[in-house]
Amino acid sequence: MRIDAVELYRLRMDLVSPFQTSFVIQTFRDPIIVCVESEGMRGYGEVSTLPWPLYNEEATPTAWLVLTNYLIPDLLGKDFETPIEVAEKLRHWRGQAMAKAALENAFFQNWMPMI
Repeated sequence: MRIDAVELYRLRMDLVSPFQTSFVIQTFRDPIIVCVESEGMRGYGEVSTLPWPLYNEEATPTAWLVLTNYLIPDLLGKDFETPIEVAEKLRHWRGQAMAKAALENAFFQNWMPMI
C-alpha cells in the first residue's frame, strides 16, 4: 500500500480535574492526531506525548517537528506491504518512539482490511 498523504492535527483538551505526578500538575492534554491516507483509505494514530520533555525525551512540540521534517517525508509516496515495513523504514531515526508508533498505527488501520 502506498502512503499518499499524512495530515497532523494538534488538539487541546482541558482536563476535568488536574492530574498530578511527582514532576508536574497537568491541567490539559495536547496530543497530535496523525491521519495516514493510503489508496483511498484513512487510518488514525495518536502521539500521546506530554507538552514538556519531563517523563521522557519526547514532547508534543518536538514530536510535531520530527514528524513534519523527518518521519513523514521518509514515508510519503512509498509502498509498504505490512506495518512492519513501515517500522523498519523509520528504524534509522533515533528515539521518537511515540511519533513513530502513531504513524505505524495509522498505517495499520489502512492495512487491516487486506488481511
